[in-house]
Amino acid sequence: MLIPLGTDRPLRRTPVVTYALLAMNVVIYLAQAVLTKNQPHPAAGPIDLFVLDPGNSGWWTWLTYAFLHGGPFHLLGNMVFFWVFAQAVEDRFGHFGFAAFYLVGAVASGLAHALFKDNPVVGASGAVACCTGAYLVMFPRAGVRVLVFFFVIGVFVLPAWVLILFAIAKDVLLFGMGGGNIAVEAHLAGYAYGFAVAFFLVAVRLVPREPYDLFTTFNQKRRRNQIRGAVRSSGWDKPMAAKPQRREKTTSPADDAAELRRGIENALKDRRPGSAAAVYRRLIDSHDDTEARFPRDLQLELANALYQREKHDLAARAYEDFLKAEGDDEEAPMVRVLLARVLAHHLDDPDRAKGLLRQALLELRDPQLRELAQSDLNAL
Repeated sequence: MLIPLGTDRPLRRTPVVTYALLAMNVVIYLAQAVLTKNQPHPAAGPIDLFVLDPGNSGWWTWLTYAFLHGGPFHLLGNMVFFWVFAQAVEDRFGHFGFAAFYLVGAVASGLAHALFKDNPVVGASGAVACCTGAYLVMFPRAGVRVLVFFFVIGVFVLPAWVLILFAIAKDVLLFGMGGGNIAVEAHLAGYAYGFAVAFFLVAVRLVPREPYDLFTTFNQKRRRNQIRGAVRSSGWDKPMAAKPQRREKTTSPADDAAELRRGIENALKDRRPGSAAAVYRRLIDSHDDTEARFPRDLQLELANALYQREKHDLAARAYEDFLKAEGDDEEAPMVRVLLARVLAHHLDDPDRAKGLLRQALLELRDPQLRELAQSDLNAL
C-alpha cells in the first residue's frame, strides 16, 4: 500500500478552492452520516435523491454524487489524494479555472461510469483522479513523500510519475477483473480527462510551462540527445564507450576525475540518483571546480536530481557550478530561485538567498515565476 503524504512542489498562492472543496466533502459526509444513521446503507434514505443512478436519477446527481461517500475510509482515501495533488494543480490553473476543471471532471467521470455500468455510484474518486492526471503532466518529476506498507514500513520519496502510474495500473488491472464494487471506469476516465486537459493547456501555453513539466522534460531530453549525437559524430565518445580498465594508484588526477564524471553520467542515465550523489561527493571532495563541472544539460540534470533526492549541500554546489558556467542561460533565473530555496531552507544562508532572488527578479519574464520569486523574497 502506498499513501501519499505531500509533495516538494512549492505553491505561489493559497489554494483556497482546494480547501473549500475538501471542507465541503467533509461537512456533507458528516450531514450524510447523521441523515442515514438508521438506514441500511450510507447512501440510502433521503440521501438517495443525490446519488447518481444512471437512467433513474435527476440531472443534478451527475454532480452531487461526487460529494457523497460510502463510509469514513472512502472519504479519507479520496481526501488524502485530493489534498496532496490538488493544491499544485490549482496553483497552476488558478482558482476559477481549477474549480471549473474539478466540477466538469466529476461530471465526466460519472458519464464514464454510466457508459459501462448501470449501478448507483457515489464518491469523489473520479474528480480526484482528474487532479492526479493533470499532476502527471505538470509535475511528473516532483518528489512525493509516500508512506509505504509493503514488506517494510516507512516514508520514502518517489517521483510523482511513479506513484501516479502505479495507481493507474492498479485501476487498469481492476477494470480487467470486472472492477467489483469499485467505480474503476470513473477513475480511469478521470485520469484521462485530467491528463488531456492539462496536456492541451500546457501545449498551447494557456498555462505557462515550468522547468519540470512534461514538455520541458522531453525538451531537455531532446537537447541531451542532440549533444550526445554531436559527441558521437565527432568521435569524442570512444574513450567513454571503451571497457574501463583497472587503474593503478598512479592514475593521474585528470583521469580519475574523468572516470568519476563518467560514473555520474551513467548513474543519471540509469535513474540511480543515490549513486550519482555518492560519486559526485567523491568528485568535488578530491578535484577542483573545473574537473567537477559537466556540460550544460548534464550539470542541470545532476543538480535537479540531487535537489529531488534532498541532497541539499550537493544540489547547492551543482546549481552554483551551473550558474558559474551558464549565468546567462535561459534557465539561469529559475536555477537562482531553486538555489535560493536550498540556501534559505536547508543550509541556513538567507543572505545569499536574498541576493539570488533579487537577481532572479531582474531576469524573470514569466509573471507567475516572478510572483513565486517575490513571495520567497518577502518570506525572507
